[in-house]
Amino acid sequence: MKCDVIDLANKKKGSINLDEDIFGLEVRKDLLARAVKWQLSRRQAGTHKTKERNEVNGTRSKPFRQKGTGRARQGFARATQMRGGGVTFG
Repeated sequence: MKCDVIDLANKKKGSINLDEDIFGLEVRKDLLARAVKWQLSRRQAGTHKTKERNEVNGTRSKPFRQKGTGRARQGFARATQMRGGGVTFG
């Protein structure tokens, strides 16, 4: 398969022989659509975010006292191990 080589000014610079097994095939629109979709998805900024400890709504006081309850000590109601707390590693 013989094709012309042109420059940016659209002038013919020569010709080149292309392999018929590669460049002589029919265009697969499904593969082109997949490639375009992949390129567009790679262009997205990725602006998603999770809330950290200091951004979660809730009180800053201790959920219960330190001693005498029989429960494990907790110091912050918005801590990452609490239900509804902040996310540790986004």
